[in-house]
Amino acid sequence: MLDIHLHRLLGELIWKLTEAEGKRNTQYWSRAAVSCTEERQLCHEHVITKQDLIDQLLRAEPWEAEKILGQAVACTVTLDEHKQLSKCDKRAKGWNRYDLAKVDVINRRTGEPRSIHH
Repeated sequence: MLDIHLHRLLGELIWKLTEAEGKRNTQYWSRAAVSCTEERQLCHEHVITKQDLIDQLLRAEPWEAEKILGQAVACTVTLDEHKQLSKCDKRAKGWNRYDLAKVDVINRRTGEPRSIHH
């Protein structure tokens, strides 16, 4: 399989995992997204970027794939927040990007703020 095909396949796999319950039915939402009334202003954002997950998968042993794919978590944010997150230092990973971008996130299943230890 060509590298570009493998990369695309893994990217599609990650999208499907994070959209399994619906594109907007994510467990995590930013507070701004919760109060947003315009659905077109919302964005499905990967907490750990797709590229980071793909890179991990390409370096992993086969038995590590499930653990890596378990990190495929999405958060619904506003388009402005998505832009802020995209501008963050690329060394900031996962929820650290959200902290750096000052995107306040809640767990919609519990109603609680996202745990700093998540």
